[in-house]
Formats: sequence, C-alpha cells, structure tokens
Amino acid sequence: MEKFSWILLERTNQLDDLVERSYSTPCLIFKHSTKCFISDVALRRLEQKWSKFIPPGSISTYFVDAIAHRKVSKGICQVFEENHETPQILLIEKGECILEASNMDIHAEEIAEMLEEV
Repeated sequence: MEKFSWILLERTNQLDDLVERSYSTPCLIFKHSTKCFISDVALRRLEQKWSKFIPPGSISTYFVDAIAHRKVSKGICQVFEENHETPQILLIEKGECILEASNMDIHAEEIAEMLEEV
C-alpha cells in the first residue's frame, strides 16, 4: 500500500499556488479539527481507503489543521465560496470547487467518481 502524503497548508498565500496547480492536476483539501473525534475518524477512513480508489499521482492532496491555522481555513471558505465545516473536503479543479463533503459524508469512492468525470 502506498504511503499517503499531504501537502500542509499553513499560509494563506499557498492558496494561490493550489488554485494554479488545480488547472493541471485536481487538488483535494482536507480541513481537519484536532479537537473533533469525527474529524479523526473521517481522516483515518479516507487514508485507509485512498489507494483502493484513487490512482497514484492523479491528484494533489492538501491538509489544513483548522485549529492551528484558522486564517488559512477561513481563506479556503472565502476563495471557494463554501461554508466552514470540519472535517471537510473540497475537490478543486480548474480553480473551482467541484465537490464538497463534510463529516461522515467524506468518501474516497465519491472523490474517485468525480475524478473520472474531469
């Protein structure tokens, strides 16, 4: 099984790079709360099922700790015009959020289905 690798979002200026990258490679953002049990469960479940559904190298994966980097988390909501939730995923393609899911509605299978459509 391939080791899961996250790009950490810790500065708001990284969002510009993420948007730019999304024009060549779809980007997934995982917003995580270190104070939330559901967030831990959703993250573990996504990481465990990832390699079964998502081909290696088909997507860039970003992670933001919404508690430690609240400004970045809020910036994500503003840039992609989505309500703030944790845990939450946003799938970004060509600068637009094409999939948003939160809590226990986060599924690797759904991400894979959206990737097949782009």
